[in-house]
Amino acid sequence: MDDRCRIMRADGAATFEITSGRKTLYLTADSIAQMEEWLRVLLSVQKQQTALDTISKEEQRPTLQGWLTKVKNGHQRKCFCVLMGKMFLYYNNPLDKKAAGDINMRDARVEEVEKSADSDTDEPEKESTEYTIGIFPAHAGPTYLLISNKQEKDAWLYHLTVVSLKNI
Repeated sequence: MDDRCRIMRADGAATFEITSGRKTLYLTADSIAQMEEWLRVLLSVQKQQTALDTISKEEQRPTLQGWLTKVKNGHQRKCFCVLMGKMFLYYNNPLDKKAAGDINMRDARVEEVEKSADSDTDEPEKESTEYTIGIFPAHAGPTYLLISNKQEKDAWLYHLTVVSLKNI
């Protein structure tokens, strides 16, 4: 159940698949609700195992880290972000041992996002010095990172893109 393992819905009413290495298993539950529960539990176990595997690799050092503003589901907060291997981890405090959350970057799409005006006014927009990077995981909603300077944005965009590419 590491980060190479794929767990997802399959064709069929209550069928899901687990792909790991050379094998693909197709499992069918008695009901859709039961299948959803299996998926929730399996994905939770996989997420925990992947985070533990990443953290347990003592020789592995963060590729990039720093304070960023993370936006998810319309809520934004400043957090300490760490890119380690293929995991994007975020903490409330850089001294925390346990991450507040993580994103497995394997097969995620990463791109710079242009801001659009939400206002109907004719006033000219102030020049924004904030840059936005969108992380679009294959099976989860997007997360946006707000970054205040171009150099930092370029570094995060480059490294997040590199780790999100397949077979690296």
